[in-house]
Amino acid sequence: SMLSFTMGSYHRAIGRYHRGDLTGALADLDQSQVANKDGWTSGDAWSQGLRVHIQVERGDLAAARDALTAAGTPPPGSMELPIATFARARLALAEGQAAAALRDAEAAGELLAAGFDIDHPGFVPWRRTAALAAVALGERDRARRRADELLDRARWSGVARAVGIALRTQAVLTDGEERRQLL
Repeated sequence: SMLSFTMGSYHRAIGRYHRGDLTGALADLDQSQVANKDGWTSGDAWSQGLRVHIQVERGDLAAARDALTAAGTPPPGSMELPIATFARARLALAEGQAAAALRDAEAAGELLAAGFDIDHPGFVPWRRTAALAAVALGERDRARRRADELLDRARWSGVARAVGIALRTQAVLTDGEERRQLL
């Protein structure tokens, strides 16, 4: 089934991304576009949003921008909207646009909470991007608040990757031995 292959490729890309296999994740995302050739374009914000995150981590901001453009504009009320908004926040932060990153990261969190009752740092770690953007803007209290919330939610979730992301975020806000211990 073409649709099963597409979905399987997308989900395998997530696992590869989380393990740090960025090249493999990109290859899977390319495979997940097979159904698009036959007109099945639903879910573009999911796959292109993941492509944004991967390209940001690879340092290819032009490719990340292209992926964000390919994601299109998801309709209001869809779950694709906070996914695309969070991807836009990550790219804005990487491009040095801290105010836009903070606005979009917090908007993604609000959309997920209000529209879907989702606040899971293993799904969309928007608080990390918000905290890093707040630091870049010199808003250390706001950054600390978001980082503390992130760690609380990560520990609640019990997801090791989420806890690791939260501890690394905490480390950004500290110095010396405490920073080393957090890392």
